[in-house]
Amino acid sequence: MDVLLWLDGGQISEPWRWEPMGHIAGSAASAQGFITMVVGAFIGFAIGQAFDGTVVPLVVGTLFCGLATLAVVALAERGRLFPTGPG
Repeated sequence: MDVLLWLDGGQISEPWRWEPMGHIAGSAASAQGFITMVVGAFIGFAIGQAFDGTVVPLVVGTLFCGLATLAVVALAERGRLFPTGPG
């Protein structure tokens, strides 16, 4: 789950997640920032290359990113995202 949160920068705002890596927190934060920037740059590049003078590539790219995010969260939560039973 922690690796999946790296994609959206979720760990930076939650310092308690760094406790297991206290001795390498600076290196871990740098790695997280690097991964976030590289993944974002590739996604932005792909959407930018699809530009054809209309907003369609931006809308499709946003839709794809949203659906991909939902899929990653659903996989990470293993069915606990929308519980149907009690508790």
